[in-house]
Amino acid sequence: MRRNYLYKVWGSTIVAAPILMMLATAMIAAKQGSGFDAGAFGFIAFAIGYGLVLSLPTFLIVYFIFPVLSKKPQRPLKLKVSMLLIGVACVLATFYLLYGGDAYNPNGNYAALTFSVAYSVCLVVFSFTYKFADNDAQHIT
Repeated sequence: MRRNYLYKVWGSTIVAAPILMMLATAMIAAKQGSGFDAGAFGFIAFAIGYGLVLSLPTFLIVYFIFPVLSKKPQRPLKLKVSMLLIGVACVLATFYLLYGGDAYNPNGNYAALTFSVAYSVCLVVFSFTYKFADNDAQHIT
């Protein structure tokens, strides 16, 4: 059973989302005239580990749904979009469960909103960046 596409998208998202968040934070800080925070690199390392642990349920859901969806004859784009929608829904659910119902209030805590946007953007980008290998969606038992 080969699922290289899933591993590439998942791994890239785990690494790129914290970097994206730090770049956005650095741009906002520069615009406001603040200096660069040297602790950003520590945050990136922490956030990669944090993302790895928190994304395991989402990855497992996608991992086990992939063979079911790929058995049906469909175009690769449709399969990618299906997997993407499931992944984004799971990301949103994870941060909703982690931070609670008020986490998506734009007037309150931005943590869940920021994390959700960063991980979802990376998931969308990497879902369409990588291509299925010939054996990713075929020969799944």
